[in-house]
Formats: sequence, C-alpha cells, structure tokens
Amino acid sequence: MTALVDLTGLHLAYGDHQVLAGVDLRVEAGEAVIILGRNGCGKSTLLKTLLGLDTPQQGQVRLFGQDLETLPEVEANTLRRRMGVVFQQGALFSSMSVADNVALPLQMHTDLDEAAIGDLVAGLLDLVGLPNIGRRSPAQLSGGMRKRVALARALALGPELLCCDEPGAGLDPVAATEIDQLLLRLKHHLGTTLIVVTHQLLSIERLAGRLVMLDQCRVVFSGTLAQAKGSELPVVSSFFGAGEGR
Repeated sequence: MTALVDLTGLHLAYGDHQVLAGVDLRVEAGEAVIILGRNGCGKSTLLKTLLGLDTPQQGQVRLFGQDLETLPEVEANTLRRRMGVVFQQGALFSSMSVADNVALPLQMHTDLDEAAIGDLVAGLLDLVGLPNIGRRSPAQLSGGMRKRVALARALALGPELLCCDEPGAGLDPVAATEIDQLLLRLKHHLGTTLIVVTHQLLSIERLAGRLVMLDQCRVVFSGTLAQAKGSELPVVSSFFGAGEGR
C-alpha cells in the first residue's frame, strides 16, 4: 500500500543549527499520528517540511506516492490541495469575516458559484460546531472558536490528510478537549488521516494515535501510548513521567 506520507532520511539545518538529522516518517491512510517532544525538538519544522514549506538539505519527501521535490510546481500545488493545514495560531485573516475566511480555498480552487460556496461554508461551520457566526470577524471570537474556524477552512476542499500544529496551544482545558474530540470525529466518521504536532500530555492521551517522538533532531520512539509509558528510554520515560511544566 502506498503511504500518504513517506519521509526518508531528512536532514535540515538553519545555518549551523541542525534541526532534523536523518528523520524517517511513514503515515498510512486512516492513521492518527502524533508528533511529540519537548519544545524546540523539531516538531513544527518536520511538519513544515512535509508540507513543502521548508526544503531539506538531504532526504526525500513523498506525498501520496509522489516525490514533492521533482514535481512541477503546478502538480505540487495540486497535490497540496489534498491536504488541510491548521497552523498553531489559526492564521485567519483579520480583515475578512469568518465566512469569507472559510470560503477562501473554495473561491481559489473551485469553479463553484457564490450560492454553492455559501452552502458549503455554512455546512463546514456547522460541522465544527459554530453555526450562524459567518458574519462575525475573527476578533469577535474566542481562541477556541478561532481554532474551529481554522479547522473548517482546512476542511473546505475535503482533504484526505489533515495536519495540525499544536491545535490546543493557548486554549483553556475545555476548548482544548473540544478540539481533540472534533479531530477524532473527523477521523472516525470521515476517514481523515491525521498528523498532529503537540507536546501536551492530555491531548496525546485523548487522541490515542501512533506516537512519534523527536529528540536531538531524530526520531527516538515510534509506538503506542502504552508502549511509550512503559519505555525504558530516558527521554521517553521522563516525558511521560512527572511532566512538570508541560
């Protein structure tokens, strides 16, 4: 079976600062993969690399069976539209209404008319539990609501793969739980493949996917939550131990 994501031997550095050093990651359709580790371990960089936002100095990025580096730009962009992305801060456009933010991918990448786009936007906002807020601006929303709107926008083109960078960051416990539950519903009911970057223990436990842990620029663990909690590797056992400050 062809993996949705197949990263092989990734090396990436910013000047003299090494961030990834020989990282491999394979994600099959229907999986929930949680990339975890301490702050600064390279989690977000790995996500940006698989999205094509960062280019590794060595290694191969294959998405949906295609080598991202060798694809012509038009084909690479078509491939990226099969993925949805929720950035850590939501990245909503403050000058646009909620509805216009969610509609943007549909306006840019489909030939749907305004009425059809409006219906889809309403359905997407309803899906994330935010009906009837399309006319509001992002500034009028709570942090959790902004994350939900960003998720609705990420789902606009019906992605096979959804990537989320710290979806619960900056949210209160209730809002963070609601985001995790929504991600799980997408996986179970729509079959969406998930890659979630987080360092929050409660989210890791709720999402209960395959854990991939980074440390010192490398993957040091891949397995289940139970295996992680029973690991004798010091970096893994300390992460799932007392966990002060996380």
